[in-house]
Amino acid sequence: MTFDILIILILLFFVWLGHRRGLLLTAVSFVSSLISIVIAFLLVRPISNWLYKLGLFSGTMKAFSDQIHESAGSYPASIAPVLEKFGMPESWTRRILQAPSTGGETAVETAVNSVWLLVLSALALIVIYLVVKIVLGLLARLLTPTLNGIPIIGWFNRVGGLVLGFVWGIFTLWIVMMVLTSFSILSPSIRHFIDDSKILAFISEKDLFRSLLDTIF
Repeated sequence: MTFDILIILILLFFVWLGHRRGLLLTAVSFVSSLISIVIAFLLVRPISNWLYKLGLFSGTMKAFSDQIHESAGSYPASIAPVLEKFGMPESWTRRILQAPSTGGETAVETAVNSVWLLVLSALALIVIYLVVKIVLGLLARLLTPTLNGIPIIGWFNRVGGLVLGFVWGIFTLWIVMMVLTSFSILSPSIRHFIDDSKILAFISEKDLFRSLLDTIF
């Protein structure tokens, strides 16, 4: 419930920000967010594979692998309930278990490596997104004087900014929730924080969250 309240507060903040900044400035910020996530999705696969080869989080994944082997044994049918116990949405679990295995890997090893790649991809996604967003934000500052000089009817400017701010907020929350859900598989504290969220439980089972999985597998 705490996480749901935070989601609502963040969404209200974006609505207020859109209303305050007006339609054009909010549109520039929203478009820069769209460009940032597109670039992030284009780069996430090669960068996450590179991080995987470097062995980032290998110690954490070793502990996670031991827990999975202890709970699931070597039986593929028992993997799904174990992954869901770690906070993975059912639709994610199905996609993870569909990931192709490399030579000599058991079903459990393939699932563990897929989860590892998912976490690395979530990390790469959010880092790339933030870096590109900051760069685009600095460039957008150059447009601010020009945009402020464009005459727009007051009420249309405010209402348009409010509506676009709402859309921008939903878009941002989608990214945040997707990344947090990925990290929660390995982090008990994050899992505990988002575990009772009704909003996240509803959204996480939708195909909207499958975009990251479909990108890396």
